[in-house]
Amino acid sequence: NAAPTVEAIVSGGYTIAAQSVTENGITELRANFLVTDPDGTGDLNDTTANLTLIRSSAPWANGNISANTTCYANADVDSDTANYTCVVQIQYWFSAGAWNLTAGIRDNANAYSINTTNFTLQETTAIVISPLSIAFAQITLGQENVTSSNDPLIINNTANDDIATGNVRVTGLDLIGEVTSSSTIGANNFTVDIDAGGSPPAECTAGTELVNATATGITSSVLPAGNRSASLGSEELYVCFRKVPSGLSPQAYSTLNGTAWTVSVV
Repeated sequence: NAAPTVEAIVSGGYTIAAQSVTENGITELRANFLVTDPDGTGDLNDTTANLTLIRSSAPWANGNISANTTCYANADVDSDTANYTCVVQIQYWFSAGAWNLTAGIRDNANAYSINTTNFTLQETTAIVISPLSIAFAQITLGQENVTSSNDPLIINNTANDDIATGNVRVTGLDLIGEVTSSSTIGANNFTVDIDAGGSPPAECTAGTELVNATATGITSSVLPAGNRSASLGSEELYVCFRKVPSGLSPQAYSTLNGTAWTVSVV
């Protein structure tokens, strides 16, 4: 018995091009490889054809591995060369950088052959937030340390960019009176923190003060890429109205007459 030989791994007839993740989803990478067996293609065990995708520099970190053990055989190229196609899944949280793609197969005598190739997975930045609004119950002049009625604000990392500490940012804007627009509440009256609770609430005493129309990094916030079904890749923010300014007219204050607050990452 002669062992088979796995030839170069290609996609669409070409070497594997750089790939990108799909935001909050799966990218399917289809690859082909040829296998030559001096004993003929009938000696190849088609059920053992496989393709494994693994992060080159940190193979087991953060679930960075994908395997397909159910590749299928295409029509033989000739009497001793077979063509196989496999599809591996690239998850949205897979780390950017160099990845290794390994193809393998056994023959009927259990002789084994593999071949590898590398490609680059590009970095993609994407987030989703929920809820889409921040609200406070009815409050009075001079009231202090009022927390949002629909906290927390949850930010989910839906791609593979690891957001470093402090790089989750909130752009707050002065709130405008919905009836008397000349009456406003400055954005600097609000703080945001990753912690909540206590007396007074942590988001009020240790939170980051917002600056009008300025993207402000929230202290200690962090948003690494990760599989959210494994409780990774998310951050929670809590908002506090530290003190209601005096002299305000009684009415609702909001961003309805201006631009909405935004959450961003860098």
